[in-house]
Order: sequence, then structure tokens, then C-alpha cells
Amino acid sequence: MNNVFEELLPITDWSIEGRKGYIDQNRVCIELILYESLEVFDERRVSLTFGSQDNAKDHIISLFMSDGFNQEKLPKGICRDIQLFSQIDFWCKLKSGKTFSGLQRLADEYVELVDYHAEITTFEFDLDKLSHSLTIYSDLVAANMIYFWLQANKKLLDELSNIVNPFEGDGPTCVAESPSKYKVDSSFRYLCVFLNIESQIPGFHLYKSKYLTKGENKPQYTAKKNEKESHFKTSEIRLVVTTIIDYLYKLHDEEPTPLCQVLLRSVGGKSLLDLYKIKPENYPNFDELRHKVTSLKTPNKKVATYVIR
Repeated sequence: MNNVFEELLPITDWSIEGRKGYIDQNRVCIELILYESLEVFDERRVSLTFGSQDNAKDHIISLFMSDGFNQEKLPKGICRDIQLFSQIDFWCKLKSGKTFSGLQRLADEYVELVDYHAEITTFEFDLDKLSHSLTIYSDLVAANMIYFWLQANKKLLDELSNIVNPFEGDGPTCVAESPSKYKVDSSFRYLCVFLNIESQIPGFHLYKSKYLTKGENKPQYTAKKNEKESHFKTSEIRLVVTTIIDYLYKLHDEEPTPLCQVLLRSVGGKSLLDLYKIKPENYPNFDELRHKVTSLKTPNKKVATYVIR
């Protein structure tokens, strides 16, 4: 990209109104820079972070104008002018709190951490996101679901020795006799939060209103409803579940970060379909759907074992 803006359009007013005004005055130039920068950046990483390259432009501009944007926390050496919008790596990190390089792929339950100089912080970003997402998740579901998630991911948490008590809360008040399916279900719900997939799944609000809204702390751990759910709405929610499974399967196939692969594996159980009562007689593509779920337990072909030091 030509550096035609190298000495032009400095950002002098970093207040919310100042940033909004800067966008209004320079939107054409900003969108051009974003378009050219996104064209040469890692398309997979952009898609995983923003959903698509088309969405990325609007998301980045929104991030710049958001209340949470803090100019004082900009990394040293990053541009304080219009070229700030060419720093796609920065915007990806700001949006997701993680990067997609610097870590080798996963095998079994282990993750390998390799020193890639500046990329060493990638691992820290992943851990922060893991803990932060769990805090958000705990506000959305019953206490037992947190217990099931911790049990389902016990091996992961044991390996991540520098994570100690990522969630502080009371133990479960009632635990099902056969909690395995709830471990899978809790991992599934948590992944929706961790991956922030709401904008990617049509009708996700239907699933969220039932399974990511606090209710009674007992099976099926759903939101408490004042009226009986219609068969039509139940079918709609199950359809959303199948769409989420499709999304996770595509993500798994694209070789996500090692941490994300571990979290995907905790979802890969046939009991997930049983719990949501997704049955062959109601879904012509049931065998394909079951294959997608079980495939989540299989590491990608390009993997490498590692040990956290």
C-alpha cells in the first residue's frame, strides 16, 4: 500500500466525540486503508475474529469509536494518525484478546508453548480470554453448570498450572446422577461465550434466552419460563443448536488455536445431541450432524505435542 497518508491526518482529539468526528471527516480514506490492509492480511484470522473481511471494516471503525477505546494503552510505536487503521494485527488483538500464531498445534490433552519472541504474549491473551469468558458465563447460567464446566476441563486446567481458581464460587447444590451429558452441555454453552458467536448464528437469541439465561439450579438448567414453550419454538431452538454445531465443525476444520481445540474437544460427545433431543426421525442429515459432533474430539492432522514449562 502506498504511504500517501504518512504525514497526513494526525489524530489530535482522542475523546469519544473527537474520534467520531475524525471518522466522519475521513471515512472514505479510512475505509480505503482498511480495504487495502485487510486484502494482504491473514484472511483466516480476520474471519475468525470479525466473521468476514466485509464485517471487519465496520467492526474496526466501531472499536475506534467505542467507549472502551483507550489511546493511552496503544502499544509503543503504533501510528497515532490515519495509518492506525492499517494495523490489522492490533485490531484483531483488541477485538479478541488473542492472536493466531506463535503456538503450535495441539495433540491429545497437551499444549506446546514455544518462545516466539514478541508472540509469547499470545498464550497470556488466551488465558485471559479463558478466565474472562468464564466470569461472563457464570453470570449467565446456574451454579451447577460452572461446576460441570470445571469438571469437563479439569485436565486443561491442571496443565495450565499458572491458572489457579479461575472462578471463585460455591459448589453445586444439586448434581445429576449422570453428569457426563451436563459436562458436554456446559462446555457447549461456554464455547458460545468464549467464541462470541452470537452475531454469527441466525436466531441465536432464541438459544440464549433459554440456555444462557439464569434459571433454577436443577436439570435441565434452563431459564425459568412463565408459560409452556410451544413445539414450534422448541424446534426453532434445536435448529439453532444444529447451526452452532455446523459453526464449531467449520472452526475445528480451520485449525484454531491449541486452546480452542481443547475446548472444542470437550464438546465432542454424542450425548450433546441426546440432551437437546435431536433425533434421526426429525433430522434427515442426522448422521452427518453426529459425525460433525464426534469429529470435534479428533485433533487436526497438523499437530504437535508440547509441554508447558
